[in-house]
Parts: sequence; structure tokens; C-alpha cells
Amino acid sequence: MRNDYCPFKGEFTVIIFLECCNYRLNLSEAVPTTYEIVIKPDLDNNVFHGQVIIYVVTKENLNGITLHSDELNITDVYINQIKGYYVENTDERITVKYNSGSIQPGKHTLLFKYSGKFRTDPSRGLVKALYEYNGTKEYVYVTDLEPNWARKVFPCFDEPAFKAKYHIKLVSPNETYVAISNMPEITKFRTSYGIVHEFAPSVPMSTYLVAFAFTNFPYYTETLEYKGRLIPIRIFTVNASKENNEFVMQCAKAALSFYSDYTDISYPLPKVDLIEYKRKATAATENWGLITFRQGILTIPLRIYTKSQIKLITYHEISHFWFGNLATIAYWNDIWLKEGFATYMEYKLSAQDNNITQVNIYIGKDCKTCTHF
Repeated sequence: MRNDYCPFKGEFTVIIFLECCNYRLNLSEAVPTTYEIVIKPDLDNNVFHGQVIIYVVTKENLNGITLHSDELNITDVYINQIKGYYVENTDERITVKYNSGSIQPGKHTLLFKYSGKFRTDPSRGLVKALYEYNGTKEYVYVTDLEPNWARKVFPCFDEPAFKAKYHIKLVSPNETYVAISNMPEITKFRTSYGIVHEFAPSVPMSTYLVAFAFTNFPYYTETLEYKGRLIPIRIFTVNASKENNEFVMQCAKAALSFYSDYTDISYPLPKVDLIEYKRKATAATENWGLITFRQGILTIPLRIYTKSQIKLITYHEISHFWFGNLATIAYWNDIWLKEGFATYMEYKLSAQDNNITQVNIYIGKDCKTCTHF
């Protein structure tokens, strides 16, 4: 996450500290292992319809399973294929229960059918963003879930410690839109209600890293060859110059190679997408396999200063693939830890292809920002 080239600034910081004071879910009660998510947009009515099946392991006898949901209209709840119900709690939580009886220790499935609204302002949840291309105004639909906004898109255990695998299906409303997500698409087929895009199962990750988009942006693509692996990289932007695309691609390739070498851990996903759109949130977000950028970050005219900023932001977000996504904080009161590491590592890489003073800048400037409040 980068906010105007500084990880902690303004509204986002306030949200984090308010959330740290709220009730936390209990890891000793119920833990998700897998989510199966289906999202179908209804563009005419500015809403989306969803279904999620959550595979959960409970560790003790429970009257109900508590998880997060915010501003979702839940119409059906099933526990182990038996119709149940839910109770709304405070702090954006719900508790799912059987109509009678308790939930025994063991493996269970929770199924929710629901709908939600596209967000425009502020940019939280599933965002509807306006853009102009070739003189025409259109919309792109993109998730923005960090820190605690996944609960606005699907019921979930919306804390970083609750890692799980994700199987995602997206239903494009028409052929105009391409659907993308954290993982590569494995199949696409047409139905009476739209075009279904199914994506490969993800690695275990936190809810805030789940990402998908419905976009008709043009994209630029190249492939990184790294130790026998071929990793496709795509850049989705509007009105990007050839020079910008090539420079951003160069930065992405350098970062993936450097952090893989530095940690001796190869990038664990099979692809990387970068998408830039009009958003009011942070400058960029490190969704695993699908990084989102604020409009103008990747397409700003290239100058000495702007090249440096593009480079640092791209390095920062890709460093999070290791420092934050792979090694993850348990809760948001430790966000300084992942942001501090990512900021240091962006300068560490920049020093490799620039000069050692970049690390000195970090120590004198950003290090203080990342570790002092």
C-alpha cells in the first residue's frame, strides 16, 4: 500500500486505528480454509449479486459462527446444506446459527446468497470508477478491499490472520468487459445470464488481498523469464504511452526477479497484472497477482522525478508479495511492520539500479514515517 508516496497519511490511518479498537474474531473458535465466490454484476441497477461458500473448521461446540458482513443484503444462509439464519451484531459482524441445535467441532460449510451495491465515493469494496477513452465516458469495476472492506463484497472472516484459498468465478455482463482476478483464468463459457470466467484456486491469503475487476481497458503484456519459469505480466491502463508501458514493465520485472533472489523464495503465483483507474484511496494496493494503482501513477509523463516515483511505488507494491502477503501481520495494529519492510525493500532495490543514497533517504525520511506515530 502506498499513499501519496507515504504509507501513513490522512483518512486511511484514521480508519486503521478505529478498526484496531473494534472486536476481533476468535481464532480458537472457527477458521476458514476455502472460499468459493461467484459475483454477477447488474450494471443497469448498480448492484451485484453474489454467492459464497465458506469451508470452515470449528474447534469447539458453538451456538453460532461469527464473521463479518457490511452493507450486504443477505437473502439465504445455509449451514451444511441446512437452512439457517443469522443475527446482526455490532461492528459489522453477523453470527450464523442453526434454527435449532449447536454447531459441533469439525468441518462445516456456510453458504450465503446476497447482493450489494457498487461503490463510487468513497472507494471501498467493489468500486465503480468513471473513465474517458477516445472521447467516450465508460466505467470500470474494481475491488478495493484493504484494510477491512472485503466484508462489503462477500461475507468473510475479514482479518489478516484468517488466511484461506479462494476459488473465484466472475460473470461478465457482456463481451465488452474482460474479467481478471488474482489468479489466471482457467476456463470461460457462455450462459443465458452472461459469460462465466473461472479462475485457478489461489494460494492461502488474507481477505484484503482478494481482487478482481471487470474492465475493457487495453493492456500491454510481456513475459518474465525467471529460472526456467515464464511469468506473464499485463498492464491495464487508458491512454498509456508506449514508453510508459515499457518503463513500468521494466520495473515490474526487476522487482519480481530481485525479491525472488533476495528472499530465496520464488514468486508463488503464476502471473502479475497491474491496473490503473480513478480511485480516491491510496496510491496503490498490493493485491496478490493484481496490483491496483490510482489514475496517473503509471501514465504520468516520464521525467527524471516521475520515473523515480513510478519505480518506487511499483517496487513497494511488489515487495509486499513477500513482505505482507506471504509473511502476514495478524492484525492491523502491526501494519507499520509490513509497510516498514516494504518501504525499506523498495529503496533496497532502487539502490541496486540507482545509488546507495536511496537507502539513506529511507533511513532519514520514510523510516521515521513507517515506525513513528
